[in-house]
Amino acid sequence: MGKLEKIKALRKSRDLSSLVHAASEILNNPIAMFDVDYTLIAHTYIVTDDPIWNELVTYGTFSSETQGLFADMYFTYLASKTEKMVILKSELLKYDRVLSYVHNKKNIRVANLVMVACNAMFDADDLIAFSAFADKLTSKIREDEYFTKYGYSFIASIITKLLDSVINDTQIYAPHLAMLFDGFDMYLYLAVICIGQHGGPQGMHEVENGRLYSTNEDEINGSQDMYKSKNSGPQGMYEDENSGQYGMNEGRNVGLESIRDLLTEKYKSFKFATYSGYIVAIMSSKQSNFNCKRVLGKYSDFFEQHDLYAGVSRSFENLYQLRKYYGEAIVALKSGCKNCIGGSRSVSGNGISGIQRIYY
Repeated sequence: MGKLEKIKALRKSRDLSSLVHAASEILNNPIAMFDVDYTLIAHTYIVTDDPIWNELVTYGTFSSETQGLFADMYFTYLASKTEKMVILKSELLKYDRVLSYVHNKKNIRVANLVMVACNAMFDADDLIAFSAFADKLTSKIREDEYFTKYGYSFIASIITKLLDSVINDTQIYAPHLAMLFDGFDMYLYLAVICIGQHGGPQGMHEVENGRLYSTNEDEINGSQDMYKSKNSGPQGMYEDENSGQYGMNEGRNVGLESIRDLLTEKYKSFKFATYSGYIVAIMSSKQSNFNCKRVLGKYSDFFEQHDLYAGVSRSFENLYQLRKYYGEAIVALKSGCKNCIGGSRSVSGNGISGIQRIYY
């Protein structure tokens, strides 16, 4: 049998490490699988004279310096622009390498597969077989709940980092932002969603104590501390509206995560995170004039059932603007809820299906 046929003949019932070892023997080069946050999952147990390979298998990840080197060699850029497979070459490295991707059942990229040509140069058969092996691993993990949850949590972590303004190297983070943008159309929108309580949105004191009564752009941008994720402190912490001190509200945290998971199943093209007491949703459209009623209002009865309110930003095109439009969405939410009349929640602004719960 040829290399491709041998790869196809590998049984998916084998564990990941065994599959990687078998593929390495077929293709006569070391292979490693690591997740999109550069944590090693499986690899061939072989010592090479390639320093990048040795770093990965020795420490289980790549250092920030090595990630910077990937960016300098344009590896990161090429990886962010490739959907299937890319050959990576550099004068700084002795060996070429080929990179492909492993996806979970939601088609989220969750792992990278790399092969280093330290034993034999790549030929066409090697590349075809390697691509087929990446497909086999995708099929292998498709029903693995760990990788399904990992994909969602990684996307959420990128959203949180953007909102916290900690992503400051566009080259290093290019593949991560490409993952976040994957599947989106040109125009992006951000929604903040909260759970209502006693006739008003839960957690709105966070807005009332801020400067978000105004729609002035400087007010929307606010200070960095104002939008800092509560996730930077102990999990499930919230800031007390009177004392400004942090306290524990595990029920609220769990409630938000449960609602987020339900919304994820309903709005499959959206990408979600929980952030600072809200559910944050990123959505997209081919038009710059987003039809809020038609898209979010598709499940208006779900909003009514779970007492949800949402504020939606204007359109934007650059993910690095996420923080600014998060503030704008909060302004929309605050302004809409401020206009609620009594318990009827009827407002003069925009809403859905006569139930005024979504503002923009």
